[in-house]
Amino acid sequence: MKSIKMKHVAIFCTVAILAAIYYHIDMKMLAESFLRLDPFYFVLALLLFVPQMLSSSLRWYFMVRSIRPIGYMESLRLVMGSKALNALVPSKLGEMSKAYFLKKEAPGEVDANQCASAVILEKVLDLGGVCFILLVGVVWAPRWTEAVWAGAAIAAGGLLGVAGLLVLPLEPLGRWAGRLHPRLERVEKLFTGWDEVLKGWRRNRGRLPLVLFMSLAIWALHFAQMYLFFPSLRLWVAPGVALAYLPLAVLVGLMPFTIGGMGTRDAALILLFAPYADAPTMAGVGLLCSMRYWVDTLLGVPFFHRYMRRLDQGAQGA
Repeated sequence: MKSIKMKHVAIFCTVAILAAIYYHIDMKMLAESFLRLDPFYFVLALLLFVPQMLSSSLRWYFMVRSIRPIGYMESLRLVMGSKALNALVPSKLGEMSKAYFLKKEAPGEVDANQCASAVILEKVLDLGGVCFILLVGVVWAPRWTEAVWAGAAIAAGGLLGVAGLLVLPLEPLGRWAGRLHPRLERVEKLFTGWDEVLKGWRRNRGRLPLVLFMSLAIWALHFAQMYLFFPSLRLWVAPGVALAYLPLAVLVGLMPFTIGGMGTRDAALILLFAPYADAPTMAGVGLLCSMRYWVDTLLGVPFFHRYMRRLDQGAQGA
Protein backbone atom coordinates (compact mmCIF):
# COMPACT_ATOMS: atom_id res chain seq x y z
CA MET A 1 0.00 0.00 0.00
CA LYS A 2 2.82 2.40 0.90
CA SER A 3 4.61 1.78 -2.42
CA ILE A 4 1.33 2.40 -4.30
CA LYS A 5 0.91 5.75 -2.51
CA MET A 6 4.51 6.68 -3.32
CA LYS A 7 3.88 5.83 -6.96
CA HIS A 8 0.79 8.02 -7.11
CA VAL A 9 2.59 10.94 -5.45
CA ALA A 10 5.53 10.53 -7.84
CA ILE A 11 3.20 10.46 -10.87
CA PHE A 12 1.41 13.59 -9.66
CA CYS A 13 4.70 15.45 -9.07
CA THR A 14 6.04 14.36 -12.47
CA VAL A 15 2.94 15.51 -14.36
CA ALA A 16 2.70 18.77 -12.40
CA ILE A 17 6.34 19.77 -12.95
CA LEU A 18 6.33 18.81 -16.64
CA ALA A 19 3.04 20.70 -17.18
CA ALA A 20 4.55 23.81 -15.58
CA ILE A 21 7.66 23.52 -17.77
CA TYR A 22 5.81 23.03 -21.06
CA TYR A 23 3.32 25.77 -20.24
CA HIS A 24 6.17 28.29 -20.15
CA ILE A 25 8.10 27.23 -23.26
CA ASP A 26 7.47 27.71 -26.96
CA MET A 27 6.19 24.32 -28.15
CA LYS A 28 6.74 25.30 -31.79
CA MET A 29 10.45 25.87 -31.13
CA LEU A 30 10.61 22.55 -29.25
CA ALA A 31 9.09 20.73 -32.23
CA GLU A 32 11.49 22.48 -34.62
CA SER A 33 14.48 21.36 -32.55
CA PHE A 34 13.44 17.73 -33.12
CA LEU A 35 12.69 18.28 -36.81
CA ARG A 36 16.32 19.30 -37.36
CA LEU A 37 17.65 16.32 -35.36
CA ASP A 38 21.11 15.22 -36.50
CA PRO A 39 20.82 11.45 -37.19
CA PHE A 40 24.58 10.79 -36.89
CA TYR A 41 24.93 12.07 -33.32
CA PHE A 42 21.56 10.64 -32.27
CA VAL A 43 22.41 7.12 -33.49
CA LEU A 44 25.84 7.42 -31.86
CA ALA A 45 24.12 8.30 -28.58
CA LEU A 46 21.73 5.33 -28.89
CA LEU A 47 24.61 2.93 -29.50
CA LEU A 48 26.00 3.79 -26.06
CA PHE A 49 23.12 1.87 -24.48
CA VAL A 50 24.99 -1.35 -25.31
CA PRO A 51 28.24 -0.68 -23.39
CA GLN A 52 26.22 0.86 -20.55
CA MET A 53 24.14 -2.30 -20.20
CA LEU A 54 27.14 -4.65 -20.49
CA SER A 55 29.37 -2.71 -18.09
CA SER A 56 26.60 -2.34 -15.45
CA SER A 57 26.05 -6.11 -15.59
CA LEU A 58 29.78 -6.75 -15.30
CA ARG A 59 30.01 -4.52 -12.23
CA TRP A 60 27.11 -6.34 -10.55
CA TYR A 61 28.76 -9.65 -11.45
CA PHE A 62 31.88 -8.64 -9.50
CA MET A 63 29.96 -6.94 -6.67
CA VAL A 64 27.97 -10.01 -5.61
CA ARG A 65 30.55 -12.75 -6.04
CA SER A 66 31.35 -12.66 -2.31
CA ILE A 67 27.62 -13.07 -1.51
CA ARG A 68 26.67 -15.65 -4.13
CA PRO A 69 28.80 -16.42 -7.20
CA ILE A 70 26.74 -15.92 -10.34
CA GLY A 71 27.48 -16.10 -14.05
CA TYR A 72 27.68 -13.04 -16.24
CA MET A 73 24.44 -13.88 -18.07
CA GLU A 74 22.58 -14.18 -14.79
CA SER A 75 24.02 -10.84 -13.75
CA LEU A 76 22.76 -9.36 -17.02
CA ARG A 77 19.28 -10.78 -16.39
CA LEU A 78 19.23 -9.38 -12.85
CA VAL A 79 20.35 -5.91 -13.90
CA MET A 80 18.05 -5.63 -16.91
CA GLY A 81 15.09 -7.27 -15.18
CA SER A 82 15.30 -4.77 -12.32
CA LYS A 83 15.15 -1.87 -14.78
CA ALA A 84 11.68 -2.98 -15.87
CA LEU A 85 10.37 -2.17 -12.38
CA ASN A 86 11.69 1.39 -12.47
CA ALA A 87 8.51 2.45 -14.26
CA LEU A 88 6.48 1.57 -11.16
CA VAL A 89 8.39 3.44 -8.43
CA PRO A 90 10.05 6.86 -7.95
CA SER A 91 13.62 7.51 -9.11
CA LYS A 92 15.31 4.11 -9.71
CA LEU A 93 14.08 2.26 -6.64
CA GLY A 94 12.95 -0.64 -8.85
CA GLU A 95 16.55 -1.79 -8.92
CA MET A 96 16.15 -2.92 -5.29
CA SER A 97 14.49 -5.97 -6.85
CA LYS A 98 18.00 -7.30 -7.59
CA ALA A 99 18.30 -8.09 -3.89
CA TYR A 100 15.01 -10.02 -3.96
CA PHE A 101 15.96 -12.01 -7.05
CA LEU A 102 19.44 -12.76 -5.73
CA LYS A 103 17.96 -14.14 -2.51
CA LYS A 104 15.05 -15.93 -4.22
CA GLU A 105 17.33 -18.03 -6.38
CA ALA A 106 19.19 -19.43 -3.36
CA PRO A 107 16.87 -19.43 -0.33
CA GLY A 108 18.63 -20.31 2.91
CA GLU A 109 22.07 -19.91 1.33
CA VAL A 110 22.21 -16.13 0.90
CA ASP A 111 21.96 -13.42 3.55
CA ALA A 112 19.10 -11.10 2.57
CA ASN A 113 20.74 -8.19 4.39
CA GLN A 114 23.91 -8.57 2.35
CA CYS A 115 21.83 -8.63 -0.85
CA ALA A 116 20.05 -5.40 0.11
CA SER A 117 23.35 -3.83 1.19
CA ALA A 118 24.91 -4.70 -2.18
CA VAL A 119 22.14 -2.84 -4.03
CA ILE A 120 22.48 0.20 -1.76
CA LEU A 121 26.26 0.05 -2.16
CA GLU A 122 25.75 0.11 -5.91
CA LYS A 123 23.72 3.32 -5.56
CA VAL A 124 26.42 4.81 -3.30
CA LEU A 125 29.05 3.98 -5.93
CA ASP A 126 26.84 5.60 -8.57
CA LEU A 127 26.70 8.74 -6.43
CA GLY A 128 30.48 8.64 -6.14
CA GLY A 129 30.82 8.28 -9.91
CA VAL A 130 28.54 11.27 -10.56
CA CYS A 131 30.36 13.40 -7.96
CA PHE A 132 33.79 12.51 -9.39
CA ILE A 133 32.74 13.51 -12.90
CA LEU A 134 31.12 16.65 -11.48
CA LEU A 135 34.46 17.50 -9.85
CA VAL A 136 36.22 17.03 -13.20
CA GLY A 137 33.64 19.30 -14.81
CA VAL A 138 34.09 21.94 -12.10
CA VAL A 139 37.86 22.00 -12.67
CA TRP A 140 37.32 22.14 -16.45
CA ALA A 141 34.59 24.81 -16.33
CA PRO A 142 35.48 27.93 -18.37
CA ARG A 143 34.19 30.22 -15.62
CA TRP A 144 33.19 29.81 -12.00
CA THR A 145 29.55 30.74 -11.59
CA GLU A 146 27.49 30.28 -8.42
CA ALA A 147 26.25 26.96 -9.81
CA VAL A 148 29.84 25.79 -10.41
CA TRP A 149 30.80 26.74 -6.85
CA ALA A 150 27.77 24.82 -5.59
CA GLY A 151 28.81 21.87 -7.77
CA ALA A 152 32.30 21.94 -6.29
CA ALA A 153 30.89 21.83 -2.75
CA ILE A 154 28.45 19.04 -3.61
CA ALA A 155 31.14 17.01 -5.40
CA ALA A 156 33.63 17.34 -2.53
CA GLY A 157 31.00 16.54 0.11
CA GLY A 158 29.63 13.61 -1.88
CA LEU A 159 33.05 12.07 -2.46
CA LEU A 160 33.99 12.43 1.22
CA GLY A 161 30.70 10.85 2.23
CA VAL A 162 31.13 7.93 -0.17
CA ALA A 163 34.74 7.40 0.99
CA GLY A 164 33.55 7.33 4.59
CA LEU A 165 30.85 4.76 3.84
CA LEU A 166 33.40 2.53 2.08
CA VAL A 167 36.13 2.82 4.73
CA LEU A 168 34.44 3.23 8.12
CA PRO A 169 32.75 0.21 9.77
CA LEU A 170 28.99 0.69 10.15
CA GLU A 171 28.27 -2.37 12.32
CA PRO A 172 28.99 -0.54 15.65
CA LEU A 173 26.60 2.25 14.61
CA GLY A 174 24.00 -0.40 13.75
CA ARG A 175 24.36 -2.04 17.19
CA TRP A 176 23.88 1.35 18.84
CA ALA A 177 20.76 1.98 16.74
CA GLY A 178 19.40 -1.47 17.62
CA ARG A 179 19.78 -0.74 21.35
CA LEU A 180 18.16 2.66 20.89
CA HIS A 181 14.85 1.27 19.62
CA PRO A 182 13.61 -2.24 18.70
CA ARG A 183 12.30 -0.99 15.35
CA LEU A 184 15.85 -0.04 14.38
CA GLU A 185 17.01 -3.67 14.51
CA ARG A 186 16.57 -3.79 10.72
CA VAL A 187 19.11 -0.98 10.45
CA GLU A 188 21.51 -3.00 12.59
CA LYS A 189 21.14 -6.04 10.31
CA LEU A 190 21.54 -3.90 7.20
CA PHE A 191 24.73 -2.29 8.51
CA THR A 192 26.09 -5.70 9.46
CA GLY A 193 25.38 -6.94 5.93
CA TRP A 194 27.03 -3.79 4.55
CA ASP A 195 30.27 -4.49 6.44
CA GLU A 196 30.21 -8.14 5.39
CA VAL A 197 29.93 -7.22 1.70
CA LEU A 198 32.87 -4.81 1.98
CA LYS A 199 34.92 -7.41 3.87
CA GLY A 200 34.28 -9.84 1.02
CA TRP A 201 35.58 -7.26 -1.45
CA ARG A 202 38.69 -6.61 0.63
CA ARG A 203 39.51 -10.32 0.90
CA ASN A 204 39.90 -10.21 -2.87
CA ARG A 205 42.37 -7.32 -3.01
CA GLY A 206 41.59 -6.16 -6.51
CA ARG A 207 37.80 -6.22 -6.11
CA LEU A 208 37.17 -2.79 -4.55
CA PRO A 209 39.46 -0.83 -6.95
CA LEU A 210 37.88 -2.71 -9.87
CA VAL A 211 34.33 -1.90 -8.77
CA LEU A 212 35.28 1.76 -8.20
CA PHE A 213 36.89 2.01 -11.64
CA MET A 214 33.88 0.39 -13.30
CA SER A 215 31.53 2.83 -11.55
CA LEU A 216 33.48 5.73 -13.01
CA ALA A 217 33.51 4.10 -16.46
CA ILE A 218 29.74 3.49 -16.36
CA TRP A 219 29.02 7.12 -15.53
CA ALA A 220 31.50 8.33 -18.12
CA LEU A 221 29.40 6.41 -20.67
CA HIS A 222 26.18 7.92 -19.30
CA PHE A 223 27.49 11.47 -19.54
CA ALA A 224 28.98 10.84 -22.97
CA GLN A 225 25.50 9.82 -24.13
CA MET A 226 23.87 12.86 -22.56
CA TYR A 227 26.49 15.13 -24.08
CA LEU A 228 25.73 13.70 -27.54
CA PHE A 229 22.12 14.83 -27.15
CA PHE A 230 23.33 18.43 -27.54
CA PRO A 231 24.77 18.04 -31.07
CA SER A 232 21.83 15.72 -31.85
CA LEU A 233 19.65 18.83 -31.51
CA ARG A 234 22.34 20.88 -33.28
CA LEU A 235 23.31 22.65 -30.07
CA TRP A 236 27.04 23.07 -29.51
CA VAL A 237 28.13 23.35 -25.89
CA ALA A 238 31.75 23.18 -24.68
CA PRO A 239 32.57 19.87 -22.95
CA GLY A 240 33.72 21.73 -19.82
CA VAL A 241 30.37 23.50 -19.55
CA ALA A 242 28.44 20.27 -20.11
CA LEU A 243 30.44 18.35 -17.48
CA ALA A 244 30.04 21.16 -14.98
CA TYR A 245 26.23 21.24 -15.23
CA LEU A 246 25.01 17.85 -16.48
CA PRO A 247 26.00 16.02 -13.24
CA LEU A 248 24.17 18.66 -11.19
CA ALA A 249 21.00 18.06 -13.24
CA VAL A 250 21.41 14.31 -12.79
CA LEU A 251 21.77 14.71 -9.01
CA VAL A 252 18.56 16.75 -8.93
CA GLY A 253 16.84 14.01 -10.95
CA LEU A 254 17.99 11.34 -8.49
CA MET A 255 15.80 12.82 -5.76
CA PRO A 256 12.88 10.38 -5.38
CA PHE A 257 10.07 12.87 -6.07
CA THR A 258 9.28 12.01 -9.67
CA ILE A 259 9.29 8.98 -11.96
CA GLY A 260 12.79 8.54 -13.37
CA GLY A 261 13.78 12.09 -12.44
CA MET A 262 11.48 13.48 -15.15
CA GLY A 263 10.45 17.05 -14.49
CA THR A 264 13.02 17.81 -11.80
CA ARG A 265 15.92 16.98 -14.13
CA ASP A 266 14.30 18.89 -17.01
CA ALA A 267 13.84 22.01 -14.87
CA ALA A 268 17.45 21.80 -13.68
CA LEU A 269 18.72 21.49 -17.27
CA ILE A 270 16.75 24.55 -18.39
CA LEU A 271 17.95 26.66 -15.45
CA LEU A 272 21.59 25.57 -15.48
CA PHE A 273 22.09 25.92 -19.24
CA ALA A 274 20.08 29.15 -19.57
CA PRO A 275 23.21 31.20 -20.50
CA TYR A 276 24.08 28.74 -23.29
CA ALA A 277 20.78 27.60 -24.82
CA ASP A 278 17.12 28.55 -25.08
CA ALA A 279 14.53 26.83 -22.93
CA PRO A 280 12.79 24.89 -25.75
CA THR A 281 16.06 23.30 -26.90
CA MET A 282 17.03 22.37 -23.34
CA ALA A 283 13.53 20.94 -22.84
CA GLY A 284 14.32 18.78 -25.88
CA VAL A 285 17.56 17.63 -24.23
CA GLY A 286 15.50 16.84 -21.13
CA LEU A 287 13.11 14.73 -23.22
CA LEU A 288 16.04 12.78 -24.67
CA CYS A 289 17.41 12.21 -21.17
CA SER A 290 13.98 10.89 -20.12
CA MET A 291 14.04 8.66 -23.22
CA ARG A 292 17.17 7.01 -21.74
CA TYR A 293 15.12 5.98 -18.73
CA TRP A 294 12.26 4.53 -20.78
CA VAL A 295 14.54 2.71 -23.22
CA ASP A 296 16.28 1.08 -20.23
CA THR A 297 12.89 0.13 -18.79
CA LEU A 298 11.56 -1.31 -22.08
CA LEU A 299 14.76 -3.26 -22.71
CA GLY A 300 14.38 -4.74 -19.23
CA VAL A 301 10.82 -6.01 -19.73
CA PRO A 302 11.69 -9.26 -21.60
CA PHE A 303 14.46 -9.98 -19.08
CA PHE A 304 12.06 -9.44 -16.18
CA HIS A 305 9.36 -11.59 -17.79
CA ARG A 306 11.84 -14.38 -18.48
CA TYR A 307 13.24 -14.19 -14.96
CA MET A 308 9.81 -14.39 -13.33
CA ARG A 309 8.86 -17.34 -15.54
CA ARG A 310 12.09 -19.08 -14.56
CA LEU A 311 11.39 -18.53 -10.85
CA ASP A 312 7.83 -19.83 -11.28
CA GLN A 313 9.10 -22.95 -13.01
CA GLY A 314 11.61 -23.46 -10.21
CA ALA A 315 8.88 -23.12 -7.57
CA GLN A 316 6.63 -25.61 -9.38
CA GLY A 317 9.52 -28.05 -9.75
CA ALA A 318 10.22 -27.84 -6.02
